[in-house]
Amino acid sequence: MEKIKGDKSSKNTGKTNTIISSGVFVSLIALFARIPLTRVIGDEGNGIYAAAFEVFMLILLLAVNCIPEALSKIISVRLAREQYKNANRAFKVVSLWVLIISIICCAFLLGGAAFVAEDIMLVPMSALAIKMLAPVVIIMSMAAIYRGYFQGMGTTMPTSVSKCIEQIIGTIASIVASLFMCNYGIKVAHLLHNNSFAAAYAVMGIALGTLIGAFLSLLFLLFVFMLYKQQRVKLLEKDTTRGSESNVDVLRSFLYVLIPLIITAGVFRINYILDQILYNGVMTGTGQASEQVINYGIYAGKYQVLVQIPVVLASMMWLPMIPALQSAYQRVDMRLIRNRIAVVYRLTMIVVMPFMISLIFLARPVLNMFFRGDVTLSAQLLQYGSSFILFSAFAFVGNAVLQGINRVRTLTINVLVALIIHVIALMVMLKYLNLGIFAVVYANILMVIIICILNQATLKKYLKYNQEWIRTVAIPFAASMIVGFIAFAIHKVLEGGIGNNAALIIACLIETIAYISLLIAFRAMNEKEIKSMPAGKIIVKTAKLFHLL
Repeated sequence: MEKIKGDKSSKNTGKTNTIISSGVFVSLIALFARIPLTRVIGDEGNGIYAAAFEVFMLILLLAVNCIPEALSKIISVRLAREQYKNANRAFKVVSLWVLIISIICCAFLLGGAAFVAEDIMLVPMSALAIKMLAPVVIIMSMAAIYRGYFQGMGTTMPTSVSKCIEQIIGTIASIVASLFMCNYGIKVAHLLHNNSFAAAYAVMGIALGTLIGAFLSLLFLLFVFMLYKQQRVKLLEKDTTRGSESNVDVLRSFLYVLIPLIITAGVFRINYILDQILYNGVMTGTGQASEQVINYGIYAGKYQVLVQIPVVLASMMWLPMIPALQSAYQRVDMRLIRNRIAVVYRLTMIVVMPFMISLIFLARPVLNMFFRGDVTLSAQLLQYGSSFILFSAFAFVGNAVLQGINRVRTLTINVLVALIIHVIALMVMLKYLNLGIFAVVYANILMVIIICILNQATLKKYLKYNQEWIRTVAIPFAASMIVGFIAFAIHKVLEGGIGNNAALIIACLIETIAYISLLIAFRAMNEKEIKSMPAGKIIVKTAKLFHLL
């Protein structure tokens, strides 16, 4: 295993990109997995799923999510000084601390599942899944420790592979377990005369699949850890450091790194659980409790999945560029920084814009392709709320850039301001405008718009960056509108003859080719920018063949 020696920026960039790539891959699997799972658990199941997993994700954020990054930093610092014993002590001390915290969190979920489900989330049927997810916190906490250790030692392979194992096996296990548990839940539902038990047990099956994936991922990490036992012993014997850190000093340095990460990530995450708590609370108070779980299930299981997929795909374009931006910032090369930011924004808008417009024109055909049953409400949510794709992608790029230039505190303030306005707007739209589930959609769009505005103001203040709008936004928008209308017309013409799915695939293929051609014709991208995209070299060769470049 390779240890870190000094500052090797190109090497660190490669490792960062490896983690980013695996993270994007895992996120896409998680999103696409919601499509077959929705077919099993239905809209009501999605509402129960959203309640249980939002609670779980918040607990996971506090107990797990930022551990690898924080632990890797304190270990890598000690390894760079060849303090192998102190690095080993840091690993042991942090492991014990994390284990204690995760056990407390697990006990809270087990003991307080009914209270959280009934009195906080107002979705009583989610208690079964919350209890099943409780031990996952301990398993994922231990996995996070080993991931942080390996990253601190200078290797990202165990982290990337274990994440893939966790997601792929967890997804397969979730689908199988949800089918099995759903059948069992149907029997319980008949016995207790409550049809909601079928969906609740199906969601419990998803939680069981999550547990299986996490457990196998941890086993893999333990196996890799044992493989390097002899090398760890050699490093400890090689250590000539006289003094050793105390446990308190190690824990203090770990928490110093961890707490800001948790605060920043928590601000981004808490709005999801607040949305459901506020929505369920108002709907119950207005006598619409019977609709709240189903409507929120449609929002979380259909709308959110489809609007998040293009944003995650777009992150494949800009996340790998962030390390290069950080490098330019360290060299205080402001011109290069501004150029890189402009390219990141442009490529992101080029990717997400056609998705946004396509979901306006083709919302119902897309939903009919992936989901069963009535899609009327979900189609309306997509048509009225697809702009979330554009603004959230724009906001996330700004977030990543601010993190890259070490403006995390300013970013956190920006998001807090947006979150407060978001909550106020959501309450007004729910209580006084009676917008129902559409209030959640509009409030989230408002939140990301505010983040965009505040981030742009921050970039202008600290980097003198002025956003270019014509090539970045106007041209991709115009091209997307043109090809979106073409795709809509093609689908309408072909649907009666070859069916919805085949017509949609053909329309989207023609739309993609036409969109790229228009971008090149309008000079939205130059050759260098096109080559930086996935399959960019092929696009350049094809464009030159048809004299578009």
